[in-house]
Amino acid sequence: MLQLGLALRGIATAALTLALLWGGIRIMTSGGDAKAMQEGKNIIKNAVIGYIIAMLASLIPSLAPPNIEPIYFNLP
Repeated sequence: MLQLGLALRGIATAALTLALLWGGIRIMTSGGDAKAMQEGKNIIKNAVIGYIIAMLASLIPSLAPPNIEPIYFNLP
C-alpha cells in the first residue's frame, strides 16, 4: 500500500510540474493579452489546488488508527 501511495504522489508531482510549466508558458507568450495571462494564472492556481488536495487525500489513511476492530451484526 505504501508503494501505491508513493507512486500516486509521484504522478501528482509530475502533473503539477507539467501544469506549472504550461501555465508559465501561457503567461510568457501572452504578449500582453489579459485573457491569455489570466488563463495562465488560472492553470497555475488550479494545479496548486489540485496538488494540495492530492497530498491531503494521501494523508487520510495514515490518520486512521492501526487496529480497528471489525463490527459484526447478528441479523435474524
